[in-house]
Amino acid sequence: MRQYKAFVKKEFLELYRSGKGWIMLAVFFLFGIMAPAFAKLTPFIMEAFSDSLSEAGISMKTMEITAISSWQQFYKNAPLALILFGLVFSSVMTNEYQKGTFVNILTKGMKRWKVIGAKGSVLLTVWTVCYWMSYGTALAYTVYFWDNTEIRYPWHAAGYVYLFGILLITAILFFSSIFNSQAAVLGAVGGSVILFYFLEMIPALSDIIPLRLLAPISILTGGTEPGDFVGAAVTAAVLILLFCLGAVFCFNKKQI
Repeated sequence: MRQYKAFVKKEFLELYRSGKGWIMLAVFFLFGIMAPAFAKLTPFIMEAFSDSLSEAGISMKTMEITAISSWQQFYKNAPLALILFGLVFSSVMTNEYQKGTFVNILTKGMKRWKVIGAKGSVLLTVWTVCYWMSYGTALAYTVYFWDNTEIRYPWHAAGYVYLFGILLITAILFFSSIFNSQAAVLGAVGGSVILFYFLEMIPALSDIIPLRLLAPISILTGGTEPGDFVGAAVTAAVLILLFCLGAVFCFNKKQI
């Protein structure tokens, strides 16, 4: 356990020194504040362009901006936030391969599953802090500007996106236990997401594909119920477990 704690401490120290942790905090804070800010500014933007649009024969209707407008923007930004998170942390293990630091760690007696556990713990901590900070920022400004009581099941919607982020983390760990290069890890993770898109087009599978978790806005408006996303959540949970087990198994067999 001492080795595990020391390795986790090393990972957080590296996050601090490399600036990745601060970058993620800044980016997610920006995403959180952008949603209500964009919603609030939309009427002014439309008014500024109304004259030029009317000259082109395009008439603009008055838009009613409410809390749901802010949340629509927040969940539209969520996939981009996940992409940036994946780009930054897809090298979480490949850098160790290239530097040869795993050799020193493993020869000192640290179990390989602890390496996966430590890496996963750090990524999960970063994702948890960044995501809920972003959500809290969006929530605070949305409540300040509009009546947020009309929103239904806000925590269910937020939780589903958070769950997809955990799925992304375990996918990164799994493919990092197989491939030595960041490009290969990114390609494998991206390929998995593309596969999800194709599978989602099959009507019989659309309700259980994890990508459904990234579109929870209908829960907030009453178009769907939280239970309609349970199938996708269960699939994501199963994949998280399989990715974790697969990462440990493949890393145990990997030549370092």
